[in-house]
Amino acid sequence: WSDVSVSLFSFGPLNCGISVLINSTALVCSIAPGVGKGQVYVTVSGLGCSATGVSFEYDAPVVTSIAPLLGPRGGGTVLTFTGSNFGYQDHLVSVSSIGPQCVSVRITVPHSQMECTTTPAAGGSLLVMTVSVAGQTAAVQEPFRFTPSCP
Repeated sequence: WSDVSVSLFSFGPLNCGISVLINSTALVCSIAPGVGKGQVYVTVSGLGCSATGVSFEYDAPVVTSIAPLLGPRGGGTVLTFTGSNFGYQDHLVSVSSIGPQCVSVRITVPHSQMECTTTPAAGGSLLVMTVSVAGQTAAVQEPFRFTPSCP
């Protein structure tokens, strides 16, 4: 196996790290963290093989917690999401909800932490969110709650 290398071409060339031959039709390799899914072109150097139209996708994002869980109805609360598979590019990440929004989404720790800022809540008291990263989504299990306004 010392003369065999594997390359994947999709969003850009991804060179595999350790390659393991499972059998004559299966090969496992390790690549750098990333986001997304799609078709890739696989080249196996040293064996003279290639394949097109191979499906590949990174694991979908996972949100394990958000903080804080409470904030004012006027908005402006910065929410911190902790989890995995968020990527490292702000433009590939979004947070969606019905009603109030969480805007200005930014990655603060690549692949594991991101932030957004709440907008004012005109109606409901809950912000139920979904995180999307490069076309893959994850529901946020615990909603953010807006605190009641003082009279």
